Amino acid sequence: MSYLTAFLFVLSLIYYLGYFYGLGIPPSSIPLTVIDITNGICLIYQLRYLEYW
Repeated sequence: MSYLTAFLFVLSLIYYLGYFYGLGIPPSSIPLTVIDITNGICLIYQLRYLEYW
């Protein structure tokens, strides 16, 4: 199950970067902090928790 979590996290990160590329904003100008990454991981774990219901 951890592989699925890692895959979803990478997929969401690619989508995140691709979204800003589509807007014409270079990803290097986006302050992706540790807090943002932690929030993304927590969100994925919440989604995994909802899958069990």
